[in-house]
Amino acid sequence: MPSVSIGKPQPSSTAGIRANARKPTHQTTGKGIRSHGNNSVLYVESEGELEAKRLAAQRAAMAVANRATAILKMQQQRDPDVLDLRPYAEELNDFLLAEMAHQLRANRSVTGYSHLILSRCNGFTPVGLRSLVHVVGETLRQLDCSCTTLSVPMLQVLATGIERLDVVDFSSCPQLLSEGLLQAAYRGYWTRRHFVLVRKSMERYRLEQSLLQREAAAARLQSSYRARFGRSHFEDMMTLNQRRRQEQHDAAVTLQRLFRTRATRRAYRQLRAAIARQLEEIREHERIAVKLQSNWRGHRTRQNEVIRVRAEAQARKALQYAAASRINAGVRGYFGRRYARSERVRAQTRYRAACVIQRAWRRYSETDSRQLELDVMLMRLRESALNEDAVARAQQEDILRKARDLANRDSASEPESDDDWRDFQDEYGDQFWFSPSRNERVYMRPNDHAREKSILEMPCRVLWPLEQRWFDGRITRYNWKKDRHRVDYDDGDHEWLNVLHADSSRVQLFNGHCWCMAPMLDTSKRALRAAIFVGVYFQRFDPRRMFWRSGTIRAYHESSDTFLLMYDPGNGEPPQYEQEWVSVFTTENHFQVQDAITHQWYSLSGYVFGHVRGQPLDLQMLQSKQNESRWYSVTDYLDYDEEAFVQVDDDTAAKELEVRGDDAADDEAYQVDSVNNGYTEDSGEDEDSEQESNEQDDED
Repeated sequence: MPSVSIGKPQPSSTAGIRANARKPTHQTTGKGIRSHGNNSVLYVESEGELEAKRLAAQRAAMAVANRATAILKMQQQRDPDVLDLRPYAEELNDFLLAEMAHQLRANRSVTGYSHLILSRCNGFTPVGLRSLVHVVGETLRQLDCSCTTLSVPMLQVLATGIERLDVVDFSSCPQLLSEGLLQAAYRGYWTRRHFVLVRKSMERYRLEQSLLQREAAAARLQSSYRARFGRSHFEDMMTLNQRRRQEQHDAAVTLQRLFRTRATRRAYRQLRAAIARQLEEIREHERIAVKLQSNWRGHRTRQNEVIRVRAEAQARKALQYAAASRINAGVRGYFGRRYARSERVRAQTRYRAACVIQRAWRRYSETDSRQLELDVMLMRLRESALNEDAVARAQQEDILRKARDLANRDSASEPESDDDWRDFQDEYGDQFWFSPSRNERVYMRPNDHAREKSILEMPCRVLWPLEQRWFDGRITRYNWKKDRHRVDYDDGDHEWLNVLHADSSRVQLFNGHCWCMAPMLDTSKRALRAAIFVGVYFQRFDPRRMFWRSGTIRAYHESSDTFLLMYDPGNGEPPQYEQEWVSVFTTENHFQVQDAITHQWYSLSGYVFGHVRGQPLDLQMLQSKQNESRWYSVTDYLDYDEEAFVQVDDDTAAKELEVRGDDAADDEAYQVDSVNNGYTEDSGEDEDSEQESNEQDDED
């Protein structure tokens, strides 16, 4: 029997035999045209009959669909999770089950039934049961088939969902004599479904059986045909020709077998000779390889010995050089320390002498300290008044100009205007900020619009009522005159909104942990104080490029404690702005910011507290202030308490007054001592000459 591969189409001859085998001989003409009995006249149905049959089929389908819809609606009203078909056992058939499955598949609002009751329902076959089980099988957990006529094909259909069922009821089923039949059906289905080899073997067996049946049908058909009509002369000639071709084929096969036997023997002898030659060549190559390996190993051993001797000599020289370097370093360090100690003693001596000379000269040449302080205070008041008047006039003109510009424009997307806070120094040298438009004076830079600037570069989403859809975006800018933020959406559009005062059901912000309504955003004290640096021009020393880079601070991120820096494009480069998140507070010494009005550079703490109380940019001044501990860092600004800060300022002022009083008392005591001891200008000059002569002797 020829083998047939699974899944491939059958040859045309086999298909023709199979088609003819299915038709009775008394109903088939010579050309395959259907006839009725002995009458060879064709029976063709009229168009009216066909149309009547089609209309009857449509009416039956509509009746079945309406009945299925009514059953599903009634079951949905009773219990949405239970599909009870017991009241419809008499009219339940395959067409009704298929229509119900089709409607359940099309109706997406029905989530599925967890309990299916088929008790006393016997009018359906495995075809209709399969359609219903395929639809409700995923959500089905309980199955009631009690008092139902079930066959093995039905059990095979139900076996697809038995794995997920919690309750199964097959009680009082006349066809199920024992539980073994149910288990056998389920095991057979599970084995065919999960074991590939078994399934393939069964498919191969079924295919072979079908081929055998087809061949048997073809044989029966041929025997009937030959018995009915007999053999013709043409068939005899064909049989004779086939016999001759078979004899020729057998003779050719015999000749081929003899020729191939002789050729195989000759090829075998040639192969044996080639193998012998190859073995001889391999033995010769092995002898040559052994000799080469012995020579190479001897050469390699001698070379390794030379390398080892050279390495030992180099290591010995390295040890000698290291010892000599340590000896030289020790000697040079000894003489260097001696020279440094002598120079240090000499410098300290000269410094003390210079201090004595300066102190004596200042006491001699300077006037009364109180008079000097009074003159300085008057001069500073006069300069401050003149400067404040000039600045107030300029600020007034600027405010009027900005007011006129603001009245002429109406769009929130226009560029923002600078504020009018200017820094000054009072009569004590402390720095303060003054606003002519507000007529206010503060000793720490004001942090206006801190809450509005703290939400820049924060993700947000806005509900558009007309589309009933949330659009995601990001807050990029803030206009303090219009009190609006610019929201750049992810789809490329933008909008100006009053975010913090908008409707809470329309705008939501992401604070790094969750989405919250914009008016209910709780900003920390650190984020509000860090917002003072947002929008400020800066310079930062980049250790990767080893030069200072400038740009603008765009936003602050509280979770990572970093600022978004947008760098200016370099000289000769295209206008592309590079952005980077940098931890600015940890690199305070490599960072400085610029005032927008005066264009003066400050450190981070100096921008808030001023040049006097903030960290200076000069390294020498920074070292001197560190020794005095009189300046504040940016950490003090972020963590300070306002009441404690005011108390510290009062204590500092009291200490300064005490120090000034002590200096005045020391000056008076020194003047009294000089009068009592009879010091004069000539005596001071004599002391200076003696100190100079002593210093000259020390130098010699």
